[in-house]
Amino acid sequence: MGVWTWVAWVALFIFFPLFFVHHTLCHSIPISGASSNLGSRTESSTPPSNLPLDEIPMFLTITFDDALHADSDAQIAKILSHTNPNDEPIPLVYFISNYWTDYKIVQQRYLEGSEMGIHTVTHTTQSDSNLTKWYLEITKSRKYMSKHAGIPKRKLNGFRAPFLAKSDLTYKVLTANNFLYDSTIVSALDDNGMFTWSYTLDYFDVARVYNIGQGSRQSYPGFWVISMYQLYKLNSKKRTTSKMSSNSMWRYSWTIL
Repeated sequence: MGVWTWVAWVALFIFFPLFFVHHTLCHSIPISGASSNLGSRTESSTPPSNLPLDEIPMFLTITFDDALHADSDAQIAKILSHTNPNDEPIPLVYFISNYWTDYKIVQQRYLEGSEMGIHTVTHTTQSDSNLTKWYLEITKSRKYMSKHAGIPKRKLNGFRAPFLAKSDLTYKVLTANNFLYDSTIVSALDDNGMFTWSYTLDYFDVARVYNIGQGSRQSYPGFWVISMYQLYKLNSKKRTTSKMSSNSMWRYSWTIL
């Protein structure tokens, strides 16, 4: 086989697929999908439609991210043993990374009413990961979850970035693949000491400083950011996350949907 034949094979199976991924995402128009039915909202501490706070129901969303397996599921059982005030079960939101995950448990929790989201395949992305890395980690994770846990792809529409480290490329991949929301950002306090409500990326603020990762560098209309919030114990020590075991991370967020 001649040198030019080898060059042709390399171009066909390596460089062309990478070029295709980059070209497709960089030149695609972000797709807001069903999220467009939810309206839009700028980042603000003002309640939606200026509603009085005492008229707005508050939801505590308990989320889990990383691999779901027997050990982590045993910790989750401690939460699931409780119920809501109306005696209904407490559903969780799981952001699943595929390595070490037991898909039978994923399927069981999904059928019980919890929501499943994507947390990449290998949990190795960082804020400086390139476009191809984000694309493969996100789309393959969704593909494997759907195939092995029997969850329709259209139901896997939420995302959280590993290490809470994301970038504009993360949003580019998510919107181009019809995800509805991201739950990576920890909400900051405004000048009055108030947390911001969930919002859409119709607008973006290039001056905003993020503790981890990077923000959006363009608008993504209709794509929601479901923020996490810092909680305070009775002794006033700030708590954002709580380690339940060496292999599982819980994050608590006050969210208004």
